[in-house]
Amino acid sequence: MSFRLTLISHKEKLSPKDEQYIINGLRSGKLHSNEVMSYVDYPTTAILETLYELCNNQNDINRVVAFTPYRAIKQINNVSYVQDLIRSNYDNFDRINFDKFRTNERILDYAKILQTYEAALSYTVSCLTKEEYSPLTKDEKEELDTCRYILHDMQDSFDTANLLLSGRLDPKTINLGKDKKTESTEDSEPESL
Repeated sequence: MSFRLTLISHKEKLSPKDEQYIINGLRSGKLHSNEVMSYVDYPTTAILETLYELCNNQNDINRVVAFTPYRAIKQINNVSYVQDLIRSNYDNFDRINFDKFRTNERILDYAKILQTYEAALSYTVSCLTKEEYSPLTKDEKEELDTCRYILHDMQDSFDTANLLLSGRLDPKTINLGKDKKTESTEDSEPESL
């Protein structure tokens, strides 16, 4: 491990120079991702996104996802990274920055995130309802009920996301609920997410 990485490894707030040193070191190969994940206690979002971009396989992705602190999830801009975070723990959906993704420009990204969230919830339900896991503990029953409730409560949003991603729904017809009052000349109201 480099001397400079040792000096900055436990800082709660990295300076822009420290952050750039780590990012440049990762990109050039002078620093290894294992070093950074082992020694940097408070990685910035830029460092985390760089670690994610440099992943070579699913094991690397899983390690970066496990290394990602909850506080950083809200700042992550990479859709694939957000999807992997949700796949690892569906509760991470509640930690993303909805203002960042629920925009007209990023509506398809948000649809991908919703689709991943639905899949993560469905997978959890599937795992918990398999016969080999019976009888369920109290915590497992609560988790099962929570997942089923979310799937039911957000079904319209999931359906809209799937229609968007399949190309059967035009993104321009989506109302994100941010307009105070939209006047529509059409008879039908726009879909919402």
